[in-house]
Amino acid sequence: MFNERSYYLARSTRQDEIIGNQVSGALQASMATGAGGGKYRLAPAWDGINRDYAWRWVDDYPLAISVGLDRETALSPVTDRFTKSRFWTAVSTLAILLAALSIAVLMGRLRFEQRNLAWNEERLSRLLAQVPGAVYQFRRWPDGTSEMVYISQGIETLIGLSPAQVIKDLPEIFDIIHPEDRPEAIALIAESAAQLTPWDIKFRLLFPNGEIRWVAGYANPQPDVAGSVLWHGYIHDISRQHAINDRLRDSTARLRLTIDAVHDGLWEWHLVDDTLYFDERCMRMLGHEHDDRATTFAHWYEQVHPNDRASLDKVINEVSRGEMFRLELRLRTATGDWLWTEIRGRAVEDEKGKRVLGTQSDISQRVTEAQLRNALLDNNAAAILLVGPDHRIRLANRRAKELFAGGRPLKRIPFRQLQGGEEGADDLLEQVELLRQNKGAVEAEHPFPDANGQLHWFSIHGTLLDAERLDGDIIWTLIDITERRQMEIALSAARVRLIEVIKHFPGGVLLENADGKILVVNQALCDLFGLEMPPDSLTGTERGRFYQLLDLQSEAAPPEERREGNRRISELIMADGRTLQINQIPIRIKDTDAGKLWIVTDITERREHERNLERLAATDPLTGLANRRAFLQGMERELRRAGQGLADGALLVLDLDHFKSINDTYGHAAGDKVLIHLAQLMRSMLRQNDIAGRLGGEEFVVLLPDAGHERALAIAERLRLAIERSAIEHEGSIIVVTASIGLASLQGEVDEIFTLADEALYRAKNEGRNRTVYAANPEG
Repeated sequence: MFNERSYYLARSTRQDEIIGNQVSGALQASMATGAGGGKYRLAPAWDGINRDYAWRWVDDYPLAISVGLDRETALSPVTDRFTKSRFWTAVSTLAILLAALSIAVLMGRLRFEQRNLAWNEERLSRLLAQVPGAVYQFRRWPDGTSEMVYISQGIETLIGLSPAQVIKDLPEIFDIIHPEDRPEAIALIAESAAQLTPWDIKFRLLFPNGEIRWVAGYANPQPDVAGSVLWHGYIHDISRQHAINDRLRDSTARLRLTIDAVHDGLWEWHLVDDTLYFDERCMRMLGHEHDDRATTFAHWYEQVHPNDRASLDKVINEVSRGEMFRLELRLRTATGDWLWTEIRGRAVEDEKGKRVLGTQSDISQRVTEAQLRNALLDNNAAAILLVGPDHRIRLANRRAKELFAGGRPLKRIPFRQLQGGEEGADDLLEQVELLRQNKGAVEAEHPFPDANGQLHWFSIHGTLLDAERLDGDIIWTLIDITERRQMEIALSAARVRLIEVIKHFPGGVLLENADGKILVVNQALCDLFGLEMPPDSLTGTERGRFYQLLDLQSEAAPPEERREGNRRISELIMADGRTLQINQIPIRIKDTDAGKLWIVTDITERREHERNLERLAATDPLTGLANRRAFLQGMERELRRAGQGLADGALLVLDLDHFKSINDTYGHAAGDKVLIHLAQLMRSMLRQNDIAGRLGGEEFVVLLPDAGHERALAIAERLRLAIERSAIEHEGSIIVVTASIGLASLQGEVDEIFTLADEALYRAKNEGRNRTVYAANPEG
């Protein structure tokens, strides 16, 4: 039994040997006639018996049956045939019946196998329907044509075409592939066919409505006897995964931008080899140049302030737990000072091994402000308590601890416990309720027993820590008015209000109302502005009059103004040269303008320090000339001008002759004196816009803007002769020096110009020293 493509489906003998093979050439030739049946003669190789065969197609089925008879047996001698005709007729009839029976059995078996095949195909189809994407078989023939042999129902969900449509119109699938990805997909198919390697690709589908989907395809090629290549593959939608990856990349980028915005530094501690890596911000924060090389933990540990190491040791012991830790400690800077930093990190374990990742923040200003606030709180005569929504004390200043607990901590103690009796406690709770009913602040007088049980009267002032949170923490200020109750009520309340104002920042403080009249001024502000009058005398002064006292012509903000949120920050340079920073903070209560708070600080030293740092960063410490970095920056600027056709110029490279012998003969102090003398000589002889610098040792450079060939050569010769004619006295000896000079025009890149000038300098050295050589233009 065989199918329409001439492949065996079953045979009565040696069936296992022929399944999957094609029938004999004789039978194929008979089939080629297109008839519904036929006859042929064949002696099969497997037994050599010459047989006559008859075949025909089975009705309504794509298969045919072939029956063969042994000719030798069938064509016995005629005499035997006739004498035994009835016997052989019976035998023949029996054989035919057996053949028919065999055909019937085979047909039954075929129907059974077809039912099993149909059942398996249905089960496979149901299974594939649960799999996202589509499973397929794709064939490519030797002539380059292709066909989709099979594709599961999932393709309809993926591209909107049924399996039948895909099989019928295969090019339509390739039309859906995004034009930018289509060449690569086709090329990889050809490569997979040629090398029999898996086809593995991710590409986009572009639908007529403009929708784009990302898909991933994978298929294994398998060659067959006909010379074609058959792929068994799977394709599925990865658009969601691709979008997640895009969002992850965007999230990583936003994280980097966030870190950049807050100016935090990043660090890694590799626990395996105990090494630390710091980024540029961490290094710059401590005044160091950035270095990609690792440092040991032991070396970094030595840079931690001794008083902070105990806290650090405790954190180190808990690092292995993998929990987030935060620690404030002081680190030694490049100048030997201590910088307050906040170290945050967490231990992780990945393909790089076990390590700790973290950030480093400069919190020196925050710590300074906190220390100042604590100093203001602890040195205050009033007892100050921070009470949470649970009516328990969260923070107490030193005065409160001494007064109510003999110096012991008050944290977590119920606030009402301080007042003792129930009646007093109830009165205090009423004040809390009034405060939380959007009253802003409450003031009252209540008795409290001290740590020894002695009763004191206090003027208490309660304010919300955050005016926007009525259920938040409350700041209670308690002023002891036992001895001078009536006299000190107003004074203590004023001091409390003043503390509430000045605790934000140290320095001069001024508080004005919404009409611009001064309510409070401290002595520090008067001292900073040079006002020779008591602070109280300014109370009630209008803003315009106050500006006149400060010698400001109008209410316009002083120069160097900037805004931070709703604050206005400006800098004012006084007649005596001091620089004051004025921070004006608007005060609003219930969305109503309640005035402004001025905080004034003297930042003269800070500004001077910044200028000194800028000067030191650009100056050679021995000679006071520009250092290499500053000189190169100036040279870059001049080259940009020259590139715009604005000017020409030259580079002068100068090297002292036999300078080593001066150090060897007179000592390094004499050598330094010679270098300083040369720097002074250069300052006195060079033009105002010339830039002189020291690259190192006895090598000096001069940038000569707006100096052509002749002018540059004349300046160089004048400088060389001045050096030759000068004499430096050192400990009774006269030191005479000469210099060799190389010149090059400012044409080309910095390195090229330096190379030409150095070559000219070497020529001057080789030609006998104490001379000037101008380099030839490389362009002729």
